[in-house]
Amino acid sequence: MTVTESLQSLLAAEHAAVFGYRRLGPHVTDSSGRELARSCEAAHRAVRDELTAALLAAGEVPVRPLADYPLAEPLAGPLAAPQAAVSLEQSCAVAARLLLLSAATPTAAPTATQLKRLRVTAQSELSDSAVRATRWRIRYEPHQATVAFPGIG
Repeated sequence: MTVTESLQSLLAAEHAAVFGYRRLGPHVTDSSGRELARSCEAAHRAVRDELTAALLAAGEVPVRPLADYPLAEPLAGPLAAPQAAVSLEQSCAVAARLLLLSAATPTAAPTATQLKRLRVTAQSELSDSAVRATRWRIRYEPHQATVAFPGIG
C-alpha cells in the first residue's frame, strides 16, 4: 500500500468515526459519557481536517465521506454505544498503523519533511485512538480495558 493510499484509508476511517460519534451520542445516557463522545468526535474532526489538508497539499483529491456508515450492531442496550465507540477507535487505530508502516517504507517520493509529518500524525492517531478506546472499554469491561497491540487486526 502506498503512502497516499494509506493516508486515504485513515481519512476514510476518520470520516466514519466523526459520523459514528454523531450517531451514538444520543445513546450515551450519562453526562461523562456524553462529554467523552463529544471530545472523541472533536479529536476525529481535527485529524480528518489535518489529513484532508495534507492530501490537498500533495495534489491529491481526498476521499469523500459516505452518505451513511452502518454500525456493525444496533445501538440497543446500555453497552451498545461504548462498544460501538471502541469499534470506531479500533478502525482508526488499524488505519493509523497502516499509514505508519507505509510512511516508514515509502514507495512514492514524498519529501523527508512530509514523511516525518505523516509518521508523527500516524503515531499520534494510533496512540490517541488506543487511549480513547481504553476510556470507552473501562465503561463496560474495566478488567480488560487495554489491548496489547492497538491497531492490529
